[in-house]
Order: sequence, then structure tokens, then C-alpha cells
Amino acid sequence: MSSVLRLISRKVTCKSLNHVASIGFLNRFSTKADQLISPKISPPWLMLPPSTESYNFYSLAQNKVVSLSKVEESHYDDYSVALGSSHGWLVLLNKRNCDLLLSNPVSNRHIKLPPIHILPIPKSDLRRCLGCVSKVIINCSPDDLNCRAVMIFGPSNRLAFCVPGHNTSGWTPIGATTYKDEEGRNIAREYEDVVYSTTKHLFFGVTKSGDFEAWDLRDPLAPKMTLLNKEGNNQLHLKMMCEPLQHLVMAPTPNNSGGGGEEQVLLGLNRYVMIQVRPDGSYVDDHEPRDNGIKYPYMTIAFDVHKYDVDADSVTYMDGSLDGLSLFVGGNHSFALPAAGDYPELKPNSIYFTDSLGLQYFNTDTKEPYGGHDIGIYDYRDATISPCYYPCDVKSLEKITPPPIWFTPAAANNIN
Repeated sequence: MSSVLRLISRKVTCKSLNHVASIGFLNRFSTKADQLISPKISPPWLMLPPSTESYNFYSLAQNKVVSLSKVEESHYDDYSVALGSSHGWLVLLNKRNCDLLLSNPVSNRHIKLPPIHILPIPKSDLRRCLGCVSKVIINCSPDDLNCRAVMIFGPSNRLAFCVPGHNTSGWTPIGATTYKDEEGRNIAREYEDVVYSTTKHLFFGVTKSGDFEAWDLRDPLAPKMTLLNKEGNNQLHLKMMCEPLQHLVMAPTPNNSGGGGEEQVLLGLNRYVMIQVRPDGSYVDDHEPRDNGIKYPYMTIAFDVHKYDVDADSVTYMDGSLDGLSLFVGGNHSFALPAAGDYPELKPNSIYFTDSLGLQYFNTDTKEPYGGHDIGIYDYRDATISPCYYPCDVKSLEKITPPPIWFTPAAANNIN
């Protein structure tokens, strides 16, 4: 926590990438996707705003933009926005009717998920399709009958799941909707992230109040929840000036390179977002005058990472090191890769993040000047942020619609 407090006392630093003078002048050109997908699991792609004919991705390893053609004569993409990605599938929300789809841009396949209209979502939100769904992840290929999709939905960020392999399966809400605070008031629990462990066969969720849960959804008729240790979580939130966000990541242990059959560890990330940052890098305190009503962009300024031993029910702070891992968080199904091993093109002990607040701004008609722009690479050792395709200095920030997300092309290639 002390490192974060020190960071707040100074301006945000933004390092330049070694191989470019300015991220805004990257050599951006398209190449065929099959030239970049190799038998080895590929490093992630950053999904960029799509064009009418194609999906566009920035390859970290190749420093190139990859374009994948959309399905011809498909009505799915015309009014859809990508909410996230999981196991090589994009999660698309149709802004006309709130339909949810799993879309594989590599194989050009679409799988429709159950309708969300029967869930407790205000009709006004359904009409606009805004705030209906925050996140959707799957635990494996949707072609597998053991596949489960878990969704964070509604204005209170509730939890629900479905079985994509069963046509008759709808969404089943799970988890308590409220908790009582110290004064006995009912407060919405608000799930912030959910992730899946391939070794323990459990979904892990975290709420805004710091509750950690493990969900066994193998029997869809009898979902089981275990409440995990939450000791010390309240001290993780920096409440003075930042909006605290939480992410969960299932990461390979230091002795493994990742994958479904190897040991994994659950990591909890606390992300600190300064709601308004001036062009000179200084922060706008809520108690300060509002600079003549000028609205400044929000920015991520720091992360704290904790390791959770599910079996021992204990929490350990990761001080200055992520065991050589690169973590990828945002609207996607969070994941980790061993940068010091099979992925030398990645930065070890770093967090590659995309905007977690920008989904509320995906509607191009909104008058909000910012959204989708909070993207970068956070060095966990020296607490600095460097750009990732887009600039990270305050003066260069612009609205990006829809917000970019991380995508794993090799997963899509191997699933089918």
C-alpha cells in the first residue's frame, strides 16, 4: 500500500517503448491472420475498433495489425459491440435487441446465448441495452456439453450462469444480492470480476465489498458456493482519491508454463483509477474547485496484487514481483502468461490492462468526451506505466469506441 500512496503523491509517469519514439506513430499495417497463428500458443492480441468488413487486432509479438473478415451476410455484427473475450471467443452484445452471442473471429462461427430479458434488469436498461451486461466468461469451448457461461449483469452487477450446450438452458441467477453493513442497511453486493480455474474446476468471483467466492457449477441444477477468506481485503482499497476496481486472474505457478492440466494460483488485483487527471498529470481532488467545469479523463495509476491459497484459505501480498508473469486484465476473461519463459516478447512482472470503465461509453451517441482510453502496461517492479499501441500520456488521450479488449487467437484456433 505504501508504494501506491507514494505514487499518488506524484504525477503519473509514462515511459516510452524502446522501439518507438511515440506510440502514436507505430508502423500499423495489416497482415494475414494465418501468418501469425502458429502451433505454439500465440501471445495475446489487442482488439481494436472494428471496421464494417473486418475485426482488427494488434499483435503484441509481431507489432502489426491483423484484420479478420466478418461473416458475409451476417446480421449479428451490424449492431453488435464486443463486451469481452474468453477462450478465443468474443462476447458480442446486439445493441438493438440485447441478444448475446459468442463469436469466434478465426472460424467465423456464432453461438447464441440465452436471452437476458427474463432476468431482473430494468426495462429502461433493456430498451437501451446499456448496463445490462458487464462481463461474460466461459470455462471451455461452447461446443462442449460441460461448458458453463457466467455473466455479471444488471445495474447491481449480479451473477448468473447458463449451459451453452443445452438449447433449453436459460440464465440462472446465483449469489446473494445484498449484504448488511455495520449499520444494518442492505447494500448491493456488486460482483466486479469472475475467473475460472481449470485445475480446481471452480469459478471464482469477487464483490465490491471484498468477498471472495468459489462456485462449483458442474451440476447446473445444484450450484454450490464456498465463501473464501476475505481477511485484509478492506485495507487493499485506496479510497482517498481513486476508484478501486478488482480483477481476478488464474495464473500458472512459477514451475509451470500455464495450461489446463497444470497447477494454477488465484491472484487478486486491486486497480486504482484516478477519476480525473489534468493535462499536466496532476490529480483533481473531489474537494477541489472544478476548473470551470472542465472534465478530464480518468486514468489507472497503480495496481496491488495478492496471491490467494484456496486450500489454506490464506492471502499473501506480492511485493514488487509477479514471479515473472505478464497479467492481462480488462473486459476479457483475465489470464497470465510466463513472460520469462515461452513469451520473451512480453514484459515480465507487468500488467497489461485495458479500460474497465469504458463499456458505459460504448454508445457512439454519448456526449462523454472520454471512454475506452485507459490502456497501458503497468510495471509492477518500478510502478510505472508504458503505452500499448495507444498513447498513455494525458494530453494524447481520446475516446475509443468500442473499448479495446484482449483476445487469445491460439485458443480460438485450438478449440475448434
